[in-house]
Amino acid sequence: MKRQIAVIVFLLMSYNSWVFSQEVYTDNVVIVLDASGSMKEMMKGTRMVKMTAAKQALHQVLQHVPETTHIGLLVFSAANVRDPWVYPLGPRDEDKLKTAINLPRPSGG
Repeated sequence: MKRQIAVIVFLLMSYNSWVFSQEVYTDNVVIVLDASGSMKEMMKGTRMVKMTAAKQALHQVLQHVPETTHIGLLVFSAANVRDPWVYPLGPRDEDKLKTAINLPRPSGG
């Protein structure tokens, strides 16, 4: 009987330490988008503006990133952005993320 109790206590302690030792990890991706004046230029050999190409590429790439991945979008030198974190690092909200990607307009600097 004592041996059975000892085994049960050992198993409970092992289970509790296993349950509480399971750590939760979240992937984080921060995208840095250049919105400087050069992004207004056409890409060589195409009729596409660099900023348009960058935004289209972001939309395509993000379709392949797991929904559980936290995303952040940092923009520099944009004409119409005050806070460079147009999408602060955190859980994904597809509509807000799409809006944030489409927001920056190239500027000087």
